[in-house]
Amino acid sequence: MGTLKKQLRQLAAPIFMEVALVMLVGFVDTLMLSRYSDNAVAAVGLDNQIVMLVFLVYQFVSTGAGIVCAQYHGAGLRRRFVQVVGIALLINAAVGLLVSGILYFHAEDIVRLMGLRPALIPEGATYLKITGSLSFFQSLTFAFTASLRSVGRVKTPMLVTALANVVNALGDYAFIFGHWGFPAMGVAGAAWATAASRIVAFACIAFIHYRTHIPKFPLAWFRPFPWGEVRNVFKIGLPAMGEELSYCLSQVTITYFVNKISTDALIVRTYAVNCIMFVYLFCLSITQGGDILVGHLVGRERYTPAYLMGNYFLGRSMVIT
Repeated sequence: MGTLKKQLRQLAAPIFMEVALVMLVGFVDTLMLSRYSDNAVAAVGLDNQIVMLVFLVYQFVSTGAGIVCAQYHGAGLRRRFVQVVGIALLINAAVGLLVSGILYFHAEDIVRLMGLRPALIPEGATYLKITGSLSFFQSLTFAFTASLRSVGRVKTPMLVTALANVVNALGDYAFIFGHWGFPAMGVAGAAWATAASRIVAFACIAFIHYRTHIPKFPLAWFRPFPWGEVRNVFKIGLPAMGEELSYCLSQVTITYFVNKISTDALIVRTYAVNCIMFVYLFCLSITQGGDILVGHLVGRERYTPAYLMGNYFLGRSMVIT
């Protein structure tokens, strides 16, 4: 158990940093926009709840694929591993294109449905249209990240996310306030900076994945199409999504009613959520690191250590919570 606990710490630490950096993107946007306009903070705060719900849709396949891949990696089943990664990329690409199209053409309808006040609708619709229509790249990034994490390569996504944060921070500074020769774009500038950072992250993680992990997906391995692997991914991903979906929908509902109170209430909630979300970091990093480790153990048919490790990181997460 001592060795396994050490492995868990080695996996959880980079994941902790990566998740912190992912959350930092939204925090930096809020911080920068607070110097521009509190109304902009309110509009973007509501949009981010919608975007998080969209990301949850993208993540359910990636989560299931990551756990299945960890088991196949532990068992040394390379062909089935590659099949699952290919399936995750294919499904996320299809869903990403569909959702991005919906957000591009119906951004204003969505923020109106959420009850955003008329004065904030132009800014809210602009931010959601830009970040939502380009969220396709994030859907693929989730799949590539799950593939790399499943073999224990947790530092690579962390470093890529760090680079994306630098791009986002510099973009916010340049595009929101109009520095370095760029026009001051306000909320649209924050949206373009966020979208650019996600595109950079996708390009980097896809390149690394191609050069160092899976250089090609042999078509022969997908003939006939491995529907059994699709079922395996959904069998794990759907229950995981159900748990997260209930929480995410509750937050969207709360945001809807807070928005009904006043713009000031929505502004305060946006600031509060950006601070509170960092509390989740410890549990997220432990559980995601534990998923990888337990997956490897199950793949090697070491069921007793897998069970003990599951109880171990469950206990640690409950104490931290």
